[in-house]
Amino acid sequence: MNSETAAGHPLHTGIGVIDSQHQTFFTILERIRKKPLEDNSSHLSSLLEKIHLYTLYHFESEERIMEEAGVPNLDEHKKNHQDFGEKLEEFKLKCIAEDEDLAQEMTDALENWLVNHIQNTDKRDLEYVKNNS
Repeated sequence: MNSETAAGHPLHTGIGVIDSQHQTFFTILERIRKKPLEDNSSHLSSLLEKIHLYTLYHFESEERIMEEAGVPNLDEHKKNHQDFGEKLEEFKLKCIAEDEDLAQEMTDALENWLVNHIQNTDKRDLEYVKNNS
């Protein structure tokens, strides 16, 4: 998947600010995919930190929108977000260990998680937001 696909119909939630933030995730992942660890581990570490900080920003933003709308599955949604954060922490540790296959493993895992999360959890809960705001 590339960043253009993320803006396509299957991942579009209909909430502009959230869709824009999701697009940013895929843009960062694409940058990671194009710059493997063996080329520059400090660059990968920098991108990992960027996606980690962006994750904190996005999750707080998305959860606030859902909380204001009274989304009923919010605790489950927050747990999903926490799991993603833990996965990022795992990749940060692997980066320190300079795992040669990290860039590919990381982009595949994070992209799969994001696609699944957006298509299922986000779409379900943001549909509730659209219908109850």
